[in-house]
Amino acid sequence: MNYLTYFSIFFFYKIKQVISSLPDVDNKVKIPEALTPEQYQKVDKLVNNQDYIDYELKDQLKRLGELHSSIGKLTGKESTVNSMEAPVIYLEPPLILPKSQIKTDEEVENFLKKVGLEDETNDKSDDPYKITNIDDAKTTESSIKSKLAKMRKTREDMFKKMRTLSIKIPGDPEATREFNNLKIGLKKLDDALENQIKKLTQVEHVKAALIDLVSGILR
Repeated sequence: MNYLTYFSIFFFYKIKQVISSLPDVDNKVKIPEALTPEQYQKVDKLVNNQDYIDYELKDQLKRLGELHSSIGKLTGKESTVNSMEAPVIYLEPPLILPKSQIKTDEEVENFLKKVGLEDETNDKSDDPYKITNIDDAKTTESSIKSKLAKMRKTREDMFKKMRTLSIKIPGDPEATREFNNLKIGLKKLDDALENQIKKLTQVEHVKAALIDLVSGILR
């Protein structure tokens, strides 16, 4: 063998030693296998499901904000979504009215008593337009505000539960069913709340009309 042959053998021997001393690359790097059609469907379903949950929670948060705003305008008290974590009671203490307004109210009530319209005081929240005296108006107004407070608290509790369930939904069919049931329940509750808000507005209109009517008679 000549010098070049010896050199070649020695060179390849060294290369083999270097390669054998390297880490086992095959054991360190694994090429992921492609997902099966079933796995693709499962992932796609989870993604779509989470999008649906996110949308529903945002929608309910928006509705809750609108509810707080609507009731806040009627009660004259600021109400925002940021305060929803704490119970809110709408049975507010009586307003401190100007002396002139207090005198007018007393004159109206005294007049209604004289003409026999103050014999009974009933909750006429089913049909506010049947109210014929101030006492009925006050009783009905108080009753509706009490209902609104309870219904709003119920709605906040339902919404909080929806947020809790949304975390469990990806792998919990029972949580999914409960979430959807709550969504249906919230829709019914929203309809009832809207109805009560309309009735409260009607009571305020009737009450104002009664005061204006009797004030005109007393002049």
